[in-house]
Amino acid sequence: ASKLGSKAAPAATKTPGSGSGSSRGASPSSSGNVVVLTGSGLTDPEKAALKQLASAVGGRVVDSWTPAITHVVCHTNENRQARRTLKYMQGILSGCWLVNSSWVTACLAAAAPGSKANAQLVPEVQYEVLGDSNGGVEGPAKGRDRKSRENAGLLHGRELFAAGEQRKCW
Repeated sequence: ASKLGSKAAPAATKTPGSGSGSSRGASPSSSGNVVVLTGSGLTDPEKAALKQLASAVGGRVVDSWTPAITHVVCHTNENRQARRTLKYMQGILSGCWLVNSSWVTACLAAAAPGSKANAQLVPEVQYEVLGDSNGGVEGPAKGRDRKSRENAGLLHGRELFAAGEQRKCW
C-alpha cells in the first residue's frame, strides 16, 4: 500500500452569497494567494491564453502537478465536461478550482478600466467544470467543498492500494 498524502494548497475560503448553500472557494486574488495554473487537454491557443493570463496577474503556469496549484484549466465540451486526465483527477483530489478555458478568456477580457493590468481574475463558479466525459458529475465542486470544510483533499490521510497489472503508459 502506498500513502497518497501530499501537502495541500491553502484552504479555500467561503465566498459570501455564493448561492445554493454550499461553500465555494474564494479566488486566490481575493484571498491574497499567488495564482498557480496548469492546463489539462488544452489546445495550443488555449495554452497561449493561459500563459498570457498568468503573466498578467502575476501568477505562473506549471506543467507538472504540484500542491501549490490553485486552478486546473480544462478543455471542455459544450456541457462543461472535461476529459478524465491525471491532472483533472489530481485537481479534484486536492480541492483546487477546475475551470474551463472560457474562464481564462473572461479574465483576459476583464481588465479594469484605466488599469495598467491586462487581466483581472473573475469568479470561477460559472466556469467550473461540471463533470467528466466518462459520466462523473460534480467531482470538482465536491472536492473543493470537502477541502473548504476539512482543509484536506479527498484522499488526505488515507491509504490507497492499487491492485492489478501495472504497465508504463508513457
